[in-house]
Amino acid sequence: MSDADSGKRRGLPGIDAVICGTAVVMERACGKEGCRCLRGHKHKSVYISQYHKGAGRMVYIPKGNEKSVLRLVKNYRILKSAMREASEVNMARFTAGRKKAKA
Repeated sequence: MSDADSGKRRGLPGIDAVICGTAVVMERACGKEGCRCLRGHKHKSVYISQYHKGAGRMVYIPKGNEKSVLRLVKNYRILKSAMREASEVNMARFTAGRKKAKA
C-alpha cells in the first residue's frame, strides 16, 4: 500500500487540498458618510497570512471563496499535525534502545 493510500484510509485530506497559512479576519471602516461602519459595525473580510519567499504577506480572500479557503487552511493544520505525530512515532521507532546522552 502506498503512503497516499494510507492517508486516505485515515481520512486525511489530500495534499492538493491545502493552503499553508493562517486565516485572519480584518475589521475596517470604509469611511462613507452614513455607513454603519462609522457606528461601530465594521466591515469584515478574510485574509490568509503566510510567509512567501521569506517575507510575510496578507492575501485577501473574496467573500465567495471564504468557506472553501477556510476549509483548505484547516486541512493544512490537520496534515501538519498528522506529519508531526508520524515523525515522533518514527523517531521513537528508529532510536529505540539508544542510550540518552548525559547532560
